[in-house]
Amino acid sequence: YLMDNGAKTIKFVDRTFNANAHRANEILTFIKENYGKEIPENVCFHFEIAGDILKESTLEILEQMPVGAVQLEIGMQSFNEDTLKAINRKTDTKKLKENIKKLVSFNNMHIHIDLIAGLTGENLESFRNSFNIGYSLKAHMLQMGFLKLLYGADMRENSEKYPCSFSDEPPYEITSNPWLSADEIKLLKKTEDALDRLYNSGRFLYTLDYLTDEVGISPFDLFNDFGNAVNGNKMRLSVYAEKLYN
Repeated sequence: YLMDNGAKTIKFVDRTFNANAHRANEILTFIKENYGKEIPENVCFHFEIAGDILKESTLEILEQMPVGAVQLEIGMQSFNEDTLKAINRKTDTKKLKENIKKLVSFNNMHIHIDLIAGLTGENLESFRNSFNIGYSLKAHMLQMGFLKLLYGADMRENSEKYPCSFSDEPPYEITSNPWLSADEIKLLKKTEDALDRLYNSGRFLYTLDYLTDEVGISPFDLFNDFGNAVNGNKMRLSVYAEKLYN
């Protein structure tokens, strides 16, 4: 019904689509076998998955998927094991990295991964490490998010244990915590701006590969320093590109 009425992107709202591997495989196989037939070729299906629990059978189906039929979002949060434990996320980070690299190598779907700044126990140096690991996986989009302290969140409810500040307005984004100062959060916002405009835009990939792989600049330092230099100022693309070149 959705496809027949013009929907171009169909997002499955399961937070962990592949938790039930059998069900996930059935749906993915249906898409693979019917794409270009009952399913128009301009429709894309979006799934949010847990990358570390991907079954080999699911990877095999995804490898055979028609180009553009599927896009995947993989929430990593962090690569700091202590942080993951503190936020009650059981993630096999080694397997996660292996599977993301496999998915990217298939070269037939958009891979979106994300990190969250402001998590329990993750200071600037720890986030820098998580960022560099995430960037090295070469996904098509590396999103930087900032922790939202919704009602019921441990860091919000236990203010004595976790003294922090956050916006009074929804979605209650964190502005400082015991591990990241307000100034560091502001700096990370500039890092996020540079990441979006340089890498996630897809406009400067050869330049970025040269700077990180050939020159040897740490990815985090590159985006952090450039973002701080540009200071979030809006400008024409030609001016922005010139600043990067210089």
